[in-house]
Amino acid sequence: MKKRTLVFTSMMLVPALSFASSCPWVGVGTLAMGTNFKVGPTVRSNIDINPNVVTALYAAREEWGKTRAVGRIGDAWGGAGTVASDCPSGTENMLGALSFATSGCSAVSGSSSLAVTIVYGSGKRAVLLNMDYPWSALPIPNVVDSSGYYDLQSTLTHEFGHLLGIDHQYGGVCYATVAPTCAANASKETMSPSGAPMFVSAYGGGSETCRRSIEPNDAATANALY
Repeated sequence: MKKRTLVFTSMMLVPALSFASSCPWVGVGTLAMGTNFKVGPTVRSNIDINPNVVTALYAAREEWGKTRAVGRIGDAWGGAGTVASDCPSGTENMLGALSFATSGCSAVSGSSSLAVTIVYGSGKRAVLLNMDYPWSALPIPNVVDSSGYYDLQSTLTHEFGHLLGIDHQYGGVCYATVAPTCAANASKETMSPSGAPMFVSAYGGGSETCRRSIEPNDAATANALY
């Protein structure tokens, strides 16, 4: 297991820790209404063979739809929205899945992250899942069948928060870089950083994010932004 970090743009400003009801990703801005996200070929092939992947995508989107950010994240994963490569070019809003270690994609080269969200100077945004780790898209987590796997839906809920322009927070503290394990994380924001000091399997005693659902602190930022 390796430490989880997120890739941000070089234009990102790094604010000091603060206590607030809103934790925007400084310098990124909001997402336009109905922004569609195309998918890379790896995501498309998994959508075609596994309906649980589509379920996870929609479920993660609908969590943020409970806030004033409703309707901001559109989709293309249910239709013909496919790009040529899982490695983003910065010219399309997209979701991709690839090996961070061996793909040669400069956006994630050398990263050991489980997933990253990238915002380009053009305003285009991309979520990339690291296929060097095993994933589960089961609708209901199953400890026996999924032990050692990472939960797709909880990861997407977290990364979709970043797509909306929301930064990390833990216990109401904005821009936190470390949070305790999920068991010790009383607030359990989906936008909390990884269970410290390492992320672990979603079904092996902890998770990459603490839950699939958003919590009051998560919703507060979305509602303040939108």
